[in-house]
Amino acid sequence: MSSIRVLVVDDRPDYRLWVQEVLQKDGRFLVLASLPNCEDALRFIRLEPPQAVTIRWPMGDGSSATCVRHVSAQFATPVVALVDGDFAKNEAQALRQGAVSAFLARPDRQHHDYARRCRALCDHVAAMSKVHIIRRKLGDSPFSSADIGEGPSAGERPPSPSSGQLMAVGIVASTGGPAAVCEILRKLPKDFPAPVLLVQHITSEFSQSFVDWLSNNIGLRVTLAEHEEFTLPGTVYVAPPDYHLHWENRRTWLRKGERECWQRPSGNVLFRSMAESTLSCIGVILTGLGEDGAQGLLALRQSGAHTIAQDRSSCVVYGMPKAAVRIGAVDEELALERIGPRLLELAGVP
Repeated sequence: MSSIRVLVVDDRPDYRLWVQEVLQKDGRFLVLASLPNCEDALRFIRLEPPQAVTIRWPMGDGSSATCVRHVSAQFATPVVALVDGDFAKNEAQALRQGAVSAFLARPDRQHHDYARRCRALCDHVAAMSKVHIIRRKLGDSPFSSADIGEGPSAGERPPSPSSGQLMAVGIVASTGGPAAVCEILRKLPKDFPAPVLLVQHITSEFSQSFVDWLSNNIGLRVTLAEHEEFTLPGTVYVAPPDYHLHWENRRTWLRKGERECWQRPSGNVLFRSMAESTLSCIGVILTGLGEDGAQGLLALRQSGAHTIAQDRSSCVVYGMPKAAVRIGAVDEELALERIGPRLLELAGVP
């Protein structure tokens, strides 16, 4: 197996050396270089593209945001922000600029959990290196094109209706949903570049059986969502029974809250949380009785996300999709067999 090529960018020599050492001790990585500033990093990437970049957030010279934007958008390379200070605030800022994730900066070597946290960093960078980024042109680089060039053109993907790389797909289904969900997800490869967040109305006693059944029938990893769990590409996070599933800062959050449309978990809650995330998402509403998910899908569409509804002819019950179409929450209605391929198109997956 070939090594994962990583570039380390950090303006602090001691931290830069630490990240390099931790990654090099893990047999999965080849550290191409460790550089002190963003200008050098952009020049280097043009000459020798890495599969992932770690960047300190924030850098002392304030260049972190510009660097993250250009590495992710112009060179289509996943960026992991190594965050200092207020983690929640800095993580949100880094994700808005295009980082695929954030990780807490270097732990104290005397910390009792130091070794495990180093392994966690390596696992995290390895997972993020597989995220597919959609290459885009940017016009606000502080560096001249003669300095950094236009970047490699090979492997460009068709653009997504959403801005930036796809960060999550949300799916809501009810009556007839399990078979419909399986039909869609079985067409997505193991390395699908985004997590899938799923609200399926199902009685609590069958929830784990549903997860097991779905896992045995599709290539993606399937799990019941847990509280404050960081979501990874190629994984389906199923809302557990009697909890609303929220998605914030690329983590799942489980909350009780009032029922919506007589449902908990509710598709409205999931879609609204995705709409508030400011990250690039797709929302899908499938067969089901009632109107759950329609209002949330409208909020998601109004946030700039792309939204899809299963069409009447392929639904077991054309209730939830009909409600979403009626209020203008849907960009396109598709037959069930077209939704999986359409997700691949929107994610830029060949």
